Amino acid sequence: MTEYPYGILPSPHFAGAVKQQPNLLRSGMSSGRSRVRRRFEAVPAQLKVEFRLKEDEAAFFDGWVEHVLKGASAPFLLNIRLPIGLVQHQVEFVSSPLEDFKLRGGKWVYSATIQIKRLSVINSDLVLLLAGLNLPLTEWPGLLDAVELTVNHNNF
Repeated sequence: MTEYPYGILPSPHFAGAVKQQPNLLRSGMSSGRSRVRRRFEAVPAQLKVEFRLKEDEAAFFDGWVEHVLKGASAPFLLNIRLPIGLVQHQVEFVSSPLEDFKLRGGKWVYSATIQIKRLSVINSDLVLLLAGLNLPLTEWPGLLDAVELTVNHNNF
């Protein structure tokens, strides 16, 4: 899968909130109560982005969107900052950035909405472990680093 070309283009600016698609289904019962359940394991989310580019970067971006992303129709990998940190996500354009761009303050500004296939969250086993330890949040970073070191470097 194609990655956003960070070595050539600056990181995009995220303009607005991450909006996850509704995932709860509420059914009214004859007793007056409601039954609530999750519809899907994961749902996509949307985010508005801006690409603020110098003229030569904008020329490359036009070509990258047109040729590599097939006119903004192909998915790609983009780093997105979330509460768990900067994480690479599979995204696709909902609207093409080539449909909405303008020159502002000496830079070409391309606006678009992207859809994030699946938002990254902390693994359920880690949530249960940390909840069971009942530690204050201030002690989590060191613990998370130790868990990451153990798991990713096979020191268990």
